[in-house]
Amino acid sequence: MRILVFCGIRVIVMLIMLSGLPAIAQDQHLTVYFPFGASELDADERKHVLYFLADTLDHDKIQSIEIRGYCDYIDNSSFNDSLSLARANHVAGLLKNNGIPSQKISSVTGFGERKASEQKSSEAERQLQRRVEVDFICTCHGAAETTEAEKEEEKKQEITGDEVRVIQGDTVQDRKGVRYKGRYLVGDDFELNTFDIGDSIVLLRLHFQPGKHKLLRESVPTLYRLTDQMKANPNMHIIIVGHICCSPTSAPDGLDNDTGKYELSRNRAKEIYAYLVSQGIEEERLAYAWMGPKDKLYPEERDAREMQGNRRVEIVVTAK
Repeated sequence: MRILVFCGIRVIVMLIMLSGLPAIAQDQHLTVYFPFGASELDADERKHVLYFLADTLDHDKIQSIEIRGYCDYIDNSSFNDSLSLARANHVAGLLKNNGIPSQKISSVTGFGERKASEQKSSEAERQLQRRVEVDFICTCHGAAETTEAEKEEEKKQEITGDEVRVIQGDTVQDRKGVRYKGRYLVGDDFELNTFDIGDSIVLLRLHFQPGKHKLLRESVPTLYRLTDQMKANPNMHIIIVGHICCSPTSAPDGLDNDTGKYELSRNRAKEIYAYLVSQGIEEERLAYAWMGPKDKLYPEERDAREMQGNRRVEIVVTAK
């Protein structure tokens, strides 16, 4: 048995919702990471690109593609400018060699270390700066600014000292469903009242867009089901735990391309939290936490299905 302790979890109320649905963006995004000093991807990162092109990208809706290369602050600025551009060109070549028309690539830019935001001291943080970002642009949209009222509410709403028990084990079947690595794997027919305090639940059809905190359109019915179940079980309290794929497990979190900050798993959990609040679920029954890439269902994503499986939130029951 393992004890996970979520201390200082911050929660926020979404004051403005554009509609009853979570926002669904049209653009797609890909981020890949490079070894230190290298201008070409290693085999695993190349596979991520190929799986993304084959299984995730909607080729028919792509109007233009922007590619940006980055470096950490190690070495001099001139070297990093050249290296970041070489990385961006390497990814551009990989796209063109795998079915992307060259005329759709509108820009290939190397930013060196200039947009690394700050000089990161740890190797794990520097690893996240050695990257290329690719935006596959379909429509224009922007992320809403966080208001001052939201920031103040976030400061006031804090939970401390919650202990969540997660049972370890191989995949087994019991009265509540299939259990895998300490979690219950459920479809859209799940019943929250069958679970006990400490159970962690993976909603198999609740997934997110790559590199963003917005749900895939096909995941919206699962969110509706979760909302209905929370309304049907008014004594149920949960923590929503965000996860990401495709980053080193040493990374603190992934880059959220909707905000430009390294807070992807946090924002995925917050997105579900905010939607539930908007639908009338009491704030005191909800909290959210985030794990970054540290607790993957699939430790080394081998295909698009496993990448999708790691882009998730889990629901942990804390009271009923």
